[in-house]
Amino acid sequence: MRCVLVPMALMALPALAASVEIDLSGEWRLYGTDKWAKAIECPVAVPGDVHCALYKAGFLPDAFAGYNESKCYWVSRHDWTVSRSFDVPPDLLAKREVVLRLEDCDAFCTVRVNGREVGKTTDRFKRYTFDLKPFLKPGRNEISGYFESPVRKADEIFYSYGRAYPQGNHALAHNQVFIRKPVCHGGWDWGPELEVMGFCGTVKILANDRPRIDYVYTAQTFNDDLSHCTLDVFADLSDGTTVTNRLEIENPPLWWPNGSGERRFYTYSVDVNGEKVTRKVGLRKVEVVNERTKGPGGKDELSMEFRVNNRRLFMKGANWIPCSAYENEQTPERYRDLLESAAAANMNLIRLWGGGQYEKDCFYDLCDELGLLVWHDMMHACATYPADERFLGDLREELAHQLRRLRDHASIALWCGDNECITAPYWYVELEDDVDFYREEWKRRSAMQDAMVAKYDPTRPYWPSSPCCGPGDMGDAMHEDSRGDMHNWAVWHEGKAFDAYYTFRPRFCSEF
Repeated sequence: MRCVLVPMALMALPALAASVEIDLSGEWRLYGTDKWAKAIECPVAVPGDVHCALYKAGFLPDAFAGYNESKCYWVSRHDWTVSRSFDVPPDLLAKREVVLRLEDCDAFCTVRVNGREVGKTTDRFKRYTFDLKPFLKPGRNEISGYFESPVRKADEIFYSYGRAYPQGNHALAHNQVFIRKPVCHGGWDWGPELEVMGFCGTVKILANDRPRIDYVYTAQTFNDDLSHCTLDVFADLSDGTTVTNRLEIENPPLWWPNGSGERRFYTYSVDVNGEKVTRKVGLRKVEVVNERTKGPGGKDELSMEFRVNNRRLFMKGANWIPCSAYENEQTPERYRDLLESAAAANMNLIRLWGGGQYEKDCFYDLCDELGLLVWHDMMHACATYPADERFLGDLREELAHQLRRLRDHASIALWCGDNECITAPYWYVELEDDVDFYREEWKRRSAMQDAMVAKYDPTRPYWPSSPCCGPGDMGDAMHEDSRGDMHNWAVWHEGKAFDAYYTFRPRFCSEF
């Protein structure tokens, strides 16, 4: 059932012509060399990745067959160029502002238009907006992306630090922590090392005369019995201003997780400067409650309880990793098959694991539709990470984008700082004499992330790490089952018998 809200208009300035958009998705050309320095040229899909293009063109074997993974390592040690031509109508150049919009563009890409550099990327998870007007001409134009080897760039950054930041699971890509792309691209215990590169998301030209809409999102405030909801709607514009409106909704039909009730949605429209954006929103109240109690023998415990619409719910779910190492195989059909399977198995929560990626829109749309709450890690996993301004500067921009992009999804219940990084300083022999330094690095990064959530998505809680004994508690949540959330790998990594699971009584078990 979908509840339709009377469309609303947020007017910032007198409406003029709407923005003009040119979508550059489709077939581009890929250029590079193979491991014998022989020239390669073939089609490449945008959105899409270099590995898939080479595989489809016969230059690579299927990395998932036999021992073929090792035959693909050379790709990420090379640089690659993707390019295409496109036409620009004269009236587009008459617009006040003409920009290139990139999302999910892999790190270390230099973008050129008509042979001139318009910008560089440093972070896969950021949104980039490059001024194009000085570089375009009426008629035929050429655009290219030059992708540098992420393995080589990670090594270069490591040498500039002169200090180890170790990470497990990477047999060959030892310095993955220094680059902002999915950590699992460097290989994991469940997947191959395929450091995919390419324009993996939006590549568009946007032209406008007035400030355009960059983000649309809402905030929900309920009274105690949920009989009234105040819905604040925000439109962030490209000039840095925000236009707002407020709706008061009596007796709102609510959105419920799978197994607890229906998913009901409102649709609303935002109209600013002649540009119209229509969205849907599920109204619900989600709380993560941490209460200090006394357990058996008087032991101090910290609960971790999810409440939705004032009802305590038992969480049943699984951890989510990227559904394929190949970007082009991360299709809407594949997402639907996996998430519908989770819902059919009576799951009501998916933990989006921090070694992967901020997911494609269809992932969150499907979780909204199917009633799968999302425990959302930020993208760090199983490692010590830098906390200097170079690293944190990229991370701030990344989070400013992702938090505003995703906060309107009813399914997202919690933001978590990372996967297992709170315990990582204790894992590595080379850090034994400097554990305090890495603990302080983790604290600085976590505090910054907490502040970003408070700024851009203040209605949701921030949980410092997974596992974690609670905010401000640096205890060993890999083994401590009485506080916060736990990762239980005693049977797998420590070789205990299966019945050892009966000896644990976790407040919340987020991985095992």
